[in-house]
Amino acid sequence: MYYNKEEMTREEKLLLLLGMNQLKDIEEISKGDYVMEEVKNKLVDLTEDANFIGLYDKEEADRRELYDRTRYAEKQGREKGLEEGLKEGRKEGHESGLKEGQKSEQLKIARKMKDEHMDLDTIVRITGLSVDEIKKL
Repeated sequence: MYYNKEEMTREEKLLLLLGMNQLKDIEEISKGDYVMEEVKNKLVDLTEDANFIGLYDKEEADRRELYDRTRYAEKQGREKGLEEGLKEGRKEGHESGLKEGQKSEQLKIARKMKDEHMDLDTIVRITGLSVDEIKKL
C-alpha cells in the first residue's frame, strides 16, 4: 500500500487501520505483511467475540446511564431553583405590597389629620412620615 508514491511503513498502516471499519479495506492494507495479517485476524475474531461485544455494550450502556442521570440531576436542579426563585419572588412581592399598603394608609391618615388642621409635629409623630412627605400632601 502506498501513500504519496512511497510504501507505507507498518506503523503508518497500523494507524490507518485504526480508522477503518470495512473488512475489505482491512484486508487490503494487511496483505503481504505477516504482522498486519495477525492484526487483521485478531480484529475479525474480536468482532465475532460475544464477550468483547458485551464489554462494548456495557460501556455504552454505562455512558448512557451516566448521561441520563446527569440530565435528570440538571433538570431537578433547574426545577428546584425555579421553585425557590418563585417562592422568594412571591415573598418579596408580598412584603413590598404590604409596605406600599402601609405607606398608602399612613398618607391617608396624614391627609385627614392635615385637613383637620392638626399641627405638623403631631402628624409626623403619629404617622411616622417625614415633614417633606406631609408638606407634599
